[in-house]
Amino acid sequence: MLSRLENGGVSPSLESLAAHVREARMLRRLGHDARICVVDNGSSDDTPNRARGAFPEVSVVELVQGKVPVWVVGNTPRLDAAYESRRSPLIDQLANHPGLVLLYVGNMDAKRGLDMFVRALPSIKRTDPRALAVIIGKGVMEPKLRALARELNVEENLLLPGWVDQRDVPSLIAEADIGMIPHLLTEHTDTTIPNKIFDYMAQGKPLVVTQCATLKQIVEECGCGRVYADRDPEALAAAVATLADAGVRAALGEAGRRAVHERYRWDQDARVLQAALGAVTSSHASAASPLRSTQA
Repeated sequence: MLSRLENGGVSPSLESLAAHVREARMLRRLGHDARICVVDNGSSDDTPNRARGAFPEVSVVELVQGKVPVWVVGNTPRLDAAYESRRSPLIDQLANHPGLVLLYVGNMDAKRGLDMFVRALPSIKRTDPRALAVIIGKGVMEPKLRALARELNVEENLLLPGWVDQRDVPSLIAEADIGMIPHLLTEHTDTTIPNKIFDYMAQGKPLVVTQCATLKQIVEECGCGRVYADRDPEALAAAVATLADAGVRAALGEAGRRAVHERYRWDQDARVLQAALGAVTSSHASAASPLRSTQA
C-alpha cells in the first residue's frame, strides 16, 4: 500500500512505481491479446520528456514492439455547439472586479502548486493591488490556502468559491484575464496534459504555467503565455507582471485561441479514435497503418 505523506500527497517514487506496475501489466496483456493500442499524447513516444531520454523506461510504442498498431489521441476540447454551457452565479462578481482576475480550475491537492500561487500574491499586488486569484475546485489544500492567505494578509486577493458545476466553467473562464496552471513538477505532471490548458486557450486567455514539459512545450510553441519555475512564487509573480498590459494579454490569448482552432481540437482527434475503432471491426486490422493525431 502506498504510504501517504503529511501534505496529503503520495511519495513521488512510490507514485512512479505504482504507475509503472500498472503500465507493465497493461502492456503484457497488449502483447498477447490486443489488436490495437490507443493512448493519449502524454503516453506516446512523442512526449517531449521521453524523447529527451529523461526517463529510462521505454515508451508504450517501444513496449508493444510493433505487435499492435498504436493510435495517439489528444486530450483536446470540443468546440462544437453541443458543448453545454450556462451562466455561473459568480459571473457578475468576476466581470465587475476592477483588478486582474487570475483563474485556476481543477483539483486542489498538494501537487497542484496552489500554495505557491497564494504565496505569490503579495508580490503580484505590487503589480496590481486589486489582483484577484480565483481558485475553483475542492480538495485538501482549501483550508491550508485560506490560512496561508490570512498569514500573508492577502485574503482580499483570494477567492475560493469551492466546487462549481462543469457547465458553469466556460462562463467563468470568459471573465478571467489569465489562465493559471501552477502544477508542481512531478513525473505525472511532466508527461500529461490537463484539459484546462485547452479550455483557457479556446477562450483566448493568456497562460501562466510551470515548466512541466508538456505545458512548457505548448505555451512556447504556440506563443500563448509565460513559463516559470514551479516552486518559485517570485517567478510566478514576475510572469504575471509581464501580462499586466491588456494588449499583451490579447495578443497571447489570440495565439492560443488560434492554436486550438487549428490544431488542438477534439473533432480532429475524434477521427483518429474512430479510425482505431474501425480497425477493431475490420478483418484487416493487423495490416492497418497506424495513424497519428495532428498534435502528436
